[in-house]
Amino acid sequence: MAHRKLRVIVGVISIIMASPLRADVLPLVEALRPGDERSPFVRELNRSLAQWNSIKRWLIEYEAVPFPTNGEFSPVHRVLAVAEPDQLYHLGAHFSPYAWQMDPFCQEFFIRESRTCHRWPFNRTYSEGMIKRGEDTLGLIPRDLMLNVMPRLPLDYYKIPAAASGARLLIGEALQSTDYRLSTQVETLCGEECVILENKGVDRIWLTSRKGVCVIRRDLRDSKSGKLVQRFLADRVTEVHKQLWLPTQLRSQFFSTSTGTNDNVIEREYRICVLRCVFDEDVPDSSFIPIHRAGSLKFEEDKHYRQVVPGGEDLLSDIADFLKSQAKVSKKLSSRHYVYAWVLAGIASGALFRLFVGTVGGKGITCSDGVSRP
Repeated sequence: MAHRKLRVIVGVISIIMASPLRADVLPLVEALRPGDERSPFVRELNRSLAQWNSIKRWLIEYEAVPFPTNGEFSPVHRVLAVAEPDQLYHLGAHFSPYAWQMDPFCQEFFIRESRTCHRWPFNRTYSEGMIKRGEDTLGLIPRDLMLNVMPRLPLDYYKIPAAASGARLLIGEALQSTDYRLSTQVETLCGEECVILENKGVDRIWLTSRKGVCVIRRDLRDSKSGKLVQRFLADRVTEVHKQLWLPTQLRSQFFSTSTGTNDNVIEREYRICVLRCVFDEDVPDSSFIPIHRAGSLKFEEDKHYRQVVPGGEDLLSDIADFLKSQAKVSKKLSSRHYVYAWVLAGIASGALFRLFVGTVGGKGITCSDGVSRP
């Protein structure tokens, strides 16, 4: 019995010593035994996660297109950039039936040195705030789809909150959580040999063994009913950095959770394509510093807009160019597109009012009752 215990201890120590990471980074290692077929997979996960941890900053840009394309959801363009320990940039815009740069609902969000900036670039308005170290980013930026397949964000000062079910959003956090365990199964999926990471039936992640912390499939379930809520499927994985792999073409599927539905019925699907993924010195400091255009308005705490950057007469030209481009798209607009016409009419009216009335004397413009954001 003593010899058996000694072999177990020696086996665990040898696995830990073979890993570049600290022993406490991956609790899964403690469950391994000499000869366990999962040992090579865990060593590769440790190596890959250690390499991801060495990344100081990175930026990913992608587009997600709903399928079928004639549904009620619009294609989205996203940019997410992070630099340790406390810098973040996020852009979200729609790009149908126009280019994403012309989306009147486009939003940007910045975090830098505990200060936040929420900006609407089309109508050149923004607000500022503060965030304390240790606070989470819930409500500040959307739950970005790509976060579900990302190993880590070097945002050490702030938290990416877990889902209500207890599922960890980032793969690296799942690997470090004691709620997750390696399945005894090793499966081949999409031609890749995968080890499976599970969390009490609410989260099941297929990770490649030869490509480190790279997600091939992920199933998220409702913690109460056990029904499948969301699934990620990788159609293509790419080496985005030396020995670091990510899914660069994938599908995000949302399933019906209606009572009485037994089968996994897909309600909607997004097909995601990564356009750009860069690291470290290729992500400049300027990515995290908001530079406001001429005529920009700041939303103050007293619910007034104040012009903080002179000029802005060209904003009317931008709106006119947008309306002109929309007239050429199609004469048969859906009801969803008519909303944009009303929004743009409001923006144009506001711009006129701002140029000819609002900036006189530098007094700013008062918001209507109940309006707290542009």
